[in-house]
Amino acid sequence: MKKLLVLLVCALSLQVTAQSSGQNWLTNYKTALTTAASLNQPILTFVTDGSNSKALQLLEQELFDTETFRSLKGKVVFLKMDVTSSNVDARRHATHFTKSESVPALGLVDQYKEMIGEPLNEITSENINAFIALLNTTF
Repeated sequence: MKKLLVLLVCALSLQVTAQSSGQNWLTNYKTALTTAASLNQPILTFVTDGSNSKALQLLEQELFDTETFRSLKGKVVFLKMDVTSSNVDARRHATHFTKSESVPALGLVDQYKEMIGEPLNEITSENINAFIALLNTTF
């Protein structure tokens, strides 16, 4: 019951955005941590600067639009952090979750903020495939 109440409060108080993959991304770091802890799930952090770069297009084609990525729904908490905002905490947490200041980037952390595998911070087809392999072995 407590978990349900936490999730309901989170859902009502969050600003949620959707990616083309149909996944819902939380945009509040603290809420993502609370949700991850209550569900005992890791956090998949997507760091962006809002631009439509070639790297982002490659991510959408080779990761976000895949069945592997869609299958993560219900297994991870999705967190999208926009580093163009004036929120210094967002930049600091984004750097911690991806071990880089480059964007776009993805990192997988457990509910205690410990890295799971290597983050995806250099967007190439080869690195995306390695990240997909990490997701496949983790889930």
